[in-house]
Amino acid sequence: MPQLEFKYSSDQAHQINAVNAVCDLFRGQEFISAEFTAYAEEIDFGGGAKTIATTIGHANGLHVSPRQLSENLRAVQEDNSLAPTSDTTEGRLRDFTIEMETGTGKTYVYIRTIYELNKRYGLTKFVIVVPSIAIREGEKKSFESTRKHFETLYDHTPLRAFVYDSKNLGDVGNFATSSSIQVMIINIGAFNKELDADERKGVTNIFHRPSEKLIGGRSPQELVSSCNPIVIIDEPQSVDNTVKAKRAINTLNPLFILRYS
Repeated sequence: MPQLEFKYSSDQAHQINAVNAVCDLFRGQEFISAEFTAYAEEIDFGGGAKTIATTIGHANGLHVSPRQLSENLRAVQEDNSLAPTSDTTEGRLRDFTIEMETGTGKTYVYIRTIYELNKRYGLTKFVIVVPSIAIREGEKKSFESTRKHFETLYDHTPLRAFVYDSKNLGDVGNFATSSSIQVMIINIGAFNKELDADERKGVTNIFHRPSEKLIGGRSPQELVSSCNPIVIIDEPQSVDNTVKAKRAINTLNPLFILRYS
C-alpha cells in the first residue's frame, strides 16, 4: 500500500512575505565563520613532547551594526503597515514577534526561514522552544514531512532536527560541533527548572548539569549557549509568560529571539 505523503506549495505569497520579513531584518549581515573551543586536552607523548588536541565548536556569527538593524526593522515594519517600535533587550534589538493568522502555515514559515537565514547569512544553529511535549513531537513530524520539499527547494542543504532528550546527550554534542544546520526542539519544561541560586541547582535538571557524556564535561546549557543560537519560540503566550521562563531562555544566550504568535 503506497505511503501517504504531503505535498507542499513553495509559492504561497503570504508565506514568502513572512519569510522575507524576518530575513530582511538582517540585511547587511556578512558571512562569518564563528568558532569556539569546545574542549582542549594536553597530550603527553613522552620525552617532553606535548601537543594540545582541541575540539572546535561552530556558532552563529553576526556582523550588522545596531544602526543598520534598527533601519532594517523600520523598513520591514513600514513595508507591512506596522507601527514603528524600538523596544530593546538589555540595550539592543534582540526580540522580534511575527504574528500570523491561525491556519496560514506558521510552522512551515519558520522552517523555511531557517533554511533562508542559512542561505543568505550562513546561520546554522537554531533552538525551537515549545510549550508542551505534545507540540514538541508535532514539530518533529513537521520537519520530517517537509524534508523532501525543502531539500528540493534548497539544493539538498543538510539540516538535522532533533528533539532534546536528556538520555541522549550525544545530540547536543553534535549540535555544538557540526558546521551544518542544526535544529534542537525542546519544551520549556525541560530547562526552566532550578534556576534559583540554591543548593539544589542542577541536581535534577540535566540540561543545567555538567556531564561526563559531553565534550569537556560541560552541561547541555553551556554547549548550546556557546553556539549563540537563533531561538524560535512557538506560541510565546504559553512559553515565556513567566519570569522564570524568560530567565531560562536567556540561559541559551540567543543571538536573536523570533516569537511566532
